[in-house]
Amino acid sequence: MTNRFRAGGCAGTNYPFLTQKERDNETGLDYFEARYYGSTAGRFISPDPYNIIFEAQATAEINPDKARVQFISYLNHPQQWNRYVYVVNNPLRYIDPTGEQLWLTGSEEEQKAALERIKQLVGEKGAKLLTTRFMDTHVGRVMVVEYTGKDRDALAATSEIGVEIADIIDSNRVVEYRIASSFSYKGRSNVQTGGAICGGACTVGAEESLTGNTQIFVNSKSADFAQELLGSSVRGGLLSNNGRPLDFYDDIVDAHEFGHAYANIIDGVSVNSEQSDRRARQFENVVRQRRGLSNRRVRER
Repeated sequence: MTNRFRAGGCAGTNYPFLTQKERDNETGLDYFEARYYGSTAGRFISPDPYNIIFEAQATAEINPDKARVQFISYLNHPQQWNRYVYVVNNPLRYIDPTGEQLWLTGSEEEQKAALERIKQLVGEKGAKLLTTRFMDTHVGRVMVVEYTGKDRDALAATSEIGVEIADIIDSNRVVEYRIASSFSYKGRSNVQTGGAICGGACTVGAEESLTGNTQIFVNSKSADFAQELLGSSVRGGLLSNNGRPLDFYDDIVDAHEFGHAYANIIDGVSVNSEQSDRRARQFENVVRQRRGLSNRRVRER
């Protein structure tokens, strides 16, 4: 298993893995921030601090129905119950550099702009809990978004979107977020985020992604494109519950795309599925409500 993570460095290096974790030469253990990993045994020597009970309790304060769904989803994936394993015993597919898996990609300027949008998405309270660091990965140098402290309850308690972003950060699968005018995936190249296909933003599922990660691509003027395409009654009918054109802002667009990403990495469904569409509308409507907007998105075109 350890060969999967070798970076090709010389023997005895203190950073022998692609996850760039430090090996303690005195103990032979690898430091993974929240706990130590024993490579000879292929196990962590202490349990993952993730606690489904605390998560469900935090979620229940905001949305009891969602808390039940989260708990049932956890029970339906018994491979997660063993809190000593590495990446649910699937190292050929996953890595776990931090246990926190939201990457901002693109140029340094794009990453900085992306971080500001993430902060806007989680809200003022949630933004204060976010931290970042840079990491070299197979997709280049990325900005990793994390949250302060080892307990995720603080971020989850800030809002329902805080709960969802905490779920994504805690997932052992990666979501890449990038501000881009175009992107490519396995079935097509040079798709315009500002075109009719995306309307300001698109999400690519891990199964179609060129990097193997779930990817969100948003245009720097995503709200304008979404407003033009979806906020007009002449573009194929209304989507709001009050019969009025929809209002769009960057955080609304981002919430919609993170809903698709959540469905892909947490629910395990295609971003093109009906369940993914429901997640996207759910996330979007949370931000609409937070903004005090009366027009909720009730269906896709």
